[in-house]
Amino acid sequence: MTNGITVSGLSGAVDSLLCYEINLPSGATSLNVQTWGGAGDADLLLVHHRPDFDDYYSDEWDNDEQILVATPNSGKWYIGLVGWESYSGLSLQVSYVGEVKAMPWIPLLLLNN
Repeated sequence: MTNGITVSGLSGAVDSLLCYEINLPSGATSLNVQTWGGAGDADLLLVHHRPDFDDYYSDEWDNDEQILVATPNSGKWYIGLVGWESYSGLSLQVSYVGEVKAMPWIPLLLLNN
């Protein structure tokens, strides 16, 4: 997945697993993964570095799910959608705040001619 891009129209059966991956750069903050819309019920999973999906879990009663990691580690993150019930028309978005790089301070010399 790409930062800030929404994937729409997702669907799956009961007990299905749909998996995505995003690579967070060093210095990224505030990883936000969320789903919304559609019919049925898909649960949202998030794990860092290994796709066993036991780190972060959201299991609301509908498709409005969210996992927010305030200080995520850099590297690969895996996003999973599990069909608690069959679902369709679901949207998924993954976003993070990239590192803010400070501009170097360069003194300005004012010269009188």
